[in-house]
Amino acid sequence: MSFPDEEWRLGFDIDYIFESSEAGFVVAPCHLQFANVHSLKIDADFAMDMLIFISEIRRSGPEKSPNGEVDMWDFEIECDNATFTFTASGYQMTVGKSPRLSETFDIGR
Repeated sequence: MSFPDEEWRLGFDIDYIFESSEAGFVVAPCHLQFANVHSLKIDADFAMDMLIFISEIRRSGPEKSPNGEVDMWDFEIECDNATFTFTASGYQMTVGKSPRLSETFDIGR
């Protein structure tokens, strides 16, 4: 995870599951980056484990930015031991390597 920087970007390095079947999971490392982030709130409990598994990403809105030029969305990323809420103008996901078949839902970095 990279916290908002001077360009207001919030990033997550994730193992994205493209497909699942009885044979396993088709997984690839990806970078998920949100733009124009503000109002970031994190509720996390890492007492038992430092790993984070995203279970759902929800988006609601949009509402116009204060200058009326950009649509702003409210995001909630629900994880097994954390919740991230924030407002952003959008996101982009970049695939790092070609997806591959794995017996588990992560690629073991």
